[in-house]
Order: sequence, then C-alpha cells, then structure tokens
Amino acid sequence: MANTEEHRKRMIKVGLTVLAGCMTVLSLSGCNLVRQQSTQQLDQHATKDMKVATTSAGSNFKKIKDFGAGLEKTLTEDASSIISGPDMVNINYANEDKLATLPGITRADARVIMNNRPYDTPLDLVYKHVVTKAEYDRIVNRVVAWDNLWAGTD
Repeated sequence: MANTEEHRKRMIKVGLTVLAGCMTVLSLSGCNLVRQQSTQQLDQHATKDMKVATTSAGSNFKKIKDFGAGLEKTLTEDASSIISGPDMVNINYANEDKLATLPGITRADARVIMNNRPYDTPLDLVYKHVVTKAEYDRIVNRVVAWDNLWAGTD
C-alpha cells in the first residue's frame, strides 16, 4: 500500500511539474505572440510612413526632374543663340529689314520686336508676348540678345 501511495504522490509531482512546464511554455508563447503583434503593428505603421515618405519623395523628385529638364532646354536654347554667325540677328539692335529676314517674321512683327526692346535673352520675345512659342522655335537658332553693339552682329 505504501508503494501505491508513494507512486500516486510521485505521479502528482510529475503532473504538477509537467503542468508548470506547460504553463511556462504557454506564458512565454503568449509573451512572444504579444511581441510579434507589437512588432507587426510597428512594421505596418513604419510601412505606411515609408509609403507616404516614398510617394512624397517620388513626387518631389519628379518635380525637380521636370524643372531640371525645362531649365536644361532653356539653357540649351539660350546657349545656341549665343553662337555668332552671318545669319544671326541681334534682336536688341537689328533694323526692321534685318528682323524681317527671320523665318515667319513679317515687317509688322519686326516693328513689334523693335518696340519691346530691350531683351535680356531671346526667350524674352515669348515672355513679353511679342511672338508665340511656335514662332520662337522657328527663329531661336538665328537670334541673339546682346546688350551692346560691340558684342556681336546686328
């Protein structure tokens, strides 16, 4: 009988040990689950923040890229206007006859160009609404806007 009682006590101890072990495992698993959920929530917030930041940065990059492309085009057009040659016309000093030799520019257009002087760059013709962008594109490689007579041809 003593053996049976001793065996029962031993089984209860083993059972309690196993139960304690299971509770420890479950407790640790629960902590880990809570930590995983917290990490997932942080990751979700971080992902949302990164999406917003990335979208904003992408939008800003596109604006900067577009601005840079426009600036590059303007600088290229202005640089091409500086090249001097026999067909170049200085819109600040050319007379009506010389201005009328430009493609698509009539004598009336030449008078309007003369009346809106001075020009800092050939692009001022568009900025001052003297010619349209399409007209400017036809003459851009033939015009300069130097501010003195000694800088180039008329």
